[in-house]
Amino acid sequence: MKNKNVRLLRRERGANAVLLGPMYLFTVIFLVGPFVYMIVLSFLSRAETWGVVNEFTLRNYLKIFEPTYLSTFWESIKLAFLVTALVILSSGVLDDMMSQGITGTRVAQTAFSTGFGGLGPKFVAVCLLFFAFSTIIGWYFFAQQNVKYLFGNGAVRPFALLVVICVFLGSLMEVPLVWNLSDLLNGIMVIPNFIALIALSGVIASSARK
Repeated sequence: MKNKNVRLLRRERGANAVLLGPMYLFTVIFLVGPFVYMIVLSFLSRAETWGVVNEFTLRNYLKIFEPTYLSTFWESIKLAFLVTALVILSSGVLDDMMSQGITGTRVAQTAFSTGFGGLGPKFVAVCLLFFAFSTIIGWYFFAQQNVKYLFGNGAVRPFALLVVICVFLGSLMEVPLVWNLSDLLNGIMVIPNFIALIALSGVIASSARK
């Protein structure tokens, strides 16, 4: 009986390996590979004209500590963190939210509602609206340029209609599902980017030599 259970367990593991194998291969080729390649490039020196040269440097990371970059980064983090943290901590709702397993936007909405009443959740919703609206505009602009380049000006209107339909359908979905779809599509964008990097590597290398 024990040997039979061991064989069944091995079969299950083998079946799982076969089913999960393509996913692991996809992750390594299109996620881990480009990420490692990007890290390697970040430690190379910039060429005088275009591209990089095979000289190790930390200059790219040291730029973070330059006053311009550092002050902008710090101010953004400080404002976002301090305002949200102070509101949540001063509202007294954090313990109840954690005990109920509630996280994310609902914690901020509940915290704001303690001070502003019914206006609190509306305030958070308006802030999220501006964030989401600006994000949609930015992403659509970049996508429109690609559509125009690949298919011409005639494809812009059908693409715009498709975007409007997707935005409408997204507003009807659960928030976790929308975020998961967003993460999935962002990950899939690695595929054409990685193909373009490989296909244009010769052109970039020849331009760097010139």
